Amino acid sequence: MEKTLEEVRNYVLENIDVLMYYDRDKLLRDGAYDDGLAHGKEEGIEVGEKKKSLEIAKNLISQKISIDVISKATGLSKEEIKTLQGA
Repeated sequence: MEKTLEEVRNYVLENIDVLMYYDRDKLLRDGAYDDGLAHGKEEGIEVGEKKKSLEIAKNLISQKISIDVISKATGLSKEEIKTLQGA
């Protein structure tokens, strides 16, 4: 039995690239890989939009614009803007 386990281990180590290729290929065929990429892109866009809103809010705060106007312009909550004011 020990020899068989050693043979399997050697086979896996020698063929890891091939096995990874087949796993990736299966994910692509099943659509899981594409869904993950799309989800990652959506998250990246959301993070970028939030970052831009925060930058705009900071700029408007420095120009003494009211919290209500900043909230409407950026989509940030009044609490988020108040936190930025304190920063």
